[in-house]
Amino acid sequence: MKKVFILILFAAGFVSVSQLSAQALIDEAVLQRLQLNQTVREEIRALVVEQIRMEQELSADQNILQARLQRMLIDEDPDMKQVENLLRESLELRLKEQMGRITRTREMRKLMGEDQWALFLRTRAEIRERIENRLNDNSPDRSGRLENSQRSGPDLSGSAGRR
Repeated sequence: MKKVFILILFAAGFVSVSQLSAQALIDEAVLQRLQLNQTVREEIRALVVEQIRMEQELSADQNILQARLQRMLIDEDPDMKQVENLLRESLELRLKEQMGRITRTREMRKLMGEDQWALFLRTRAEIRERIENRLNDNSPDRSGRLENSQRSGPDLSGSAGRR
């Protein structure tokens, strides 16, 4: 039972790089809408690219730690000190990841200024909401059929996306 709990705890700590990549795409769409000057957009893109690279490296390191932990837990009586050390390493990687995100956010905010930052956050939330709504509209209901938006065909009235 302890082994299962430790594996679940360890696996829960992993960050999805695909989520970060999706976030980067959303952020890029927001930057285009904000009409920031080219220099600021390039600096922000560089921050995002660096963050993605760092998160990929951390994810790979987490995968290695997970494999090591799984290997240890094959043993009927694993060295719990080593298990604890691996879990600590995992937590340190998560700390590094969070600090990187916070640093990137602060740097983006400084580059944009407070007004643009507030607009960035609002616009990003709107885009996320639209994406979520599209995903929910395209998800099959319990019978396996697509929701109304897909069953009735495309909206040819030109009113799609208006509020």
